[in-house]
Amino acid sequence: MYKKFYFLFKMMNSSITTTLQYKFKNEASQERTANDKPKMKVKRQIIIEIPRYQIKIPIELPQTLEDFHTSGWLLKTLRLEVAQIFYTRKLPMETVSTIVGLQTKENNFHLDYLLSLHDQLLSFLPEKIVLVPYFCTLNNPSSELLDPKLTLEDFDIISKIGEGGFAKVYLVQMKTNGRFYALKQLQKAQLSEDRIHTLLLRERNSMISIDCDQIVKLHFAFQTTKYCYFVLDFIPCGDLHQLRVKVSKFTEEQAKFYLVQILLAFQELHSKNIIYRDLKLENLLVDNDGYIKLCDFGMAKKVDNLNSLQRTVCGTAHFMSPEMIVRKGYDVRTDYFSLGTLIYELVTGSIPFNEKELERLWQQIVTKEPQYPSFLSKQAKIFISRLLHKDPTRRLGAKRGISEILEHEWLEGIDIEKIKNREMSTPFIMESLTMKMQRPQVKMEIEEVVIEAKKVKFVGDGAHALSSFSFQIEDPNRFSLNIPQKAKSLGYFLKYMSCQELDADQDEDGVNYDSSLEELQVYSMGLTLRLDTYQPIYRNINALTLKGTAQNRRLL
Repeated sequence: MYKKFYFLFKMMNSSITTTLQYKFKNEASQERTANDKPKMKVKRQIIIEIPRYQIKIPIELPQTLEDFHTSGWLLKTLRLEVAQIFYTRKLPMETVSTIVGLQTKENNFHLDYLLSLHDQLLSFLPEKIVLVPYFCTLNNPSSELLDPKLTLEDFDIISKIGEGGFAKVYLVQMKTNGRFYALKQLQKAQLSEDRIHTLLLRERNSMISIDCDQIVKLHFAFQTTKYCYFVLDFIPCGDLHQLRVKVSKFTEEQAKFYLVQILLAFQELHSKNIIYRDLKLENLLVDNDGYIKLCDFGMAKKVDNLNSLQRTVCGTAHFMSPEMIVRKGYDVRTDYFSLGTLIYELVTGSIPFNEKELERLWQQIVTKEPQYPSFLSKQAKIFISRLLHKDPTRRLGAKRGISEILEHEWLEGIDIEKIKNREMSTPFIMESLTMKMQRPQVKMEIEEVVIEAKKVKFVGDGAHALSSFSFQIEDPNRFSLNIPQKAKSLGYFLKYMSCQELDADQDEDGVNYDSSLEELQVYSMGLTLRLDTYQPIYRNINALTLKGTAQNRRLL
């Protein structure tokens, strides 16, 4: 009887594994080129240990990795193997359902991070390595939380990775799913109640309406008595400003690669009637593969009509459009002027208008034309000059928006779909921040902030709740995989496990914008109208290096 059951189990296990491999192969192939199949010198040997039950599971990878040999595939393979062992030994099957990730036994943080990326090809693993499961921790409500769906206790704080204006950014790992995120912390004490509603709700509302691979994704938003938090994609390789400083300037072909991604991001924003208003290299983050993502929507605004005039002076002074500076009203075309300034910086290594004194800088932007180096091609000069046209009605993109810019002669021959699908070889690969990081030995406390008496006081009694702020695009407890009672049988359990999606991202329906928000006349929180804001935002990366992975990638 047991032999018959075991035979049926092996058939079921083989069938499920084949299905999983096919699923991951097709999903992964959308993000990698068909010829991207690394061949290793030797087969990799992986040992997965579960010390609590004295279990060791050997897994051997072939020399040539297929597209489905990813971190996610390894996790699902482990779950199926563990399910078989636990059922045979009559161990609690509920334990298997709490395995949501893998990490190294020796606490190699960079490898732990790569193991958390479910579509990451396993070529990063050494020849021999011992891994252990990452078990989910259930969501524990906190009395500090004003909206108890999510709390700081749901995250392990790893390190501070950024700071600017009135916000700090931390790298965190979510206990319920083992994934790493960027946690943006905004202090309520530095804002009046009106500005909290205006700025934070506007940023939240802008981000939850966006679905674009070229834009950093908002996964959760929640608040405590003193802070508001955004839980965002963690993009580990610094920003485009740091890369530009490293290489001095980009070739025109390299600049086009980044330009197309910015245009795709703008296309998504403008299709949702959102004006960005703060384009600069520091707001373009570089991911593991060398692609970029637009971040920081503190200045973005949703408007009723892209041609409706706005009058707020905001953003970074060097990138402001003439119409914004003279305060006669501007619209979506202000983003195109900022784009021209940014492309000029990419291909020349400097910004077109550069004065230390604010009034003289603005006078240059409004009245003078930039000087173009002789090494630029004629089409590049025409492209940039049309974006930097003083008259917004004659600016490139004024008639047909982003599609008009994409159709310009300078971009002729660029395979936009290949870039959009992440199938093009990237010019540069930057070293990940996680390469130099370690888990903290003691728990980090990020809400112990001493506020000087001269600074503004907390709104109200210090426990001001921002209504309708909290947001979840996914269930923070989804990865606990609380299985029904009937799943105690092995056959049902395996079927149940095979149906669990490793990627729990779901679209949010019914998002309502707060139409009562009013435009601030001037922002004065260290984010605007200050010439020193053009300096790189601190991101805690001391020694960025570049890795050449193809002939067209530059080694530094």
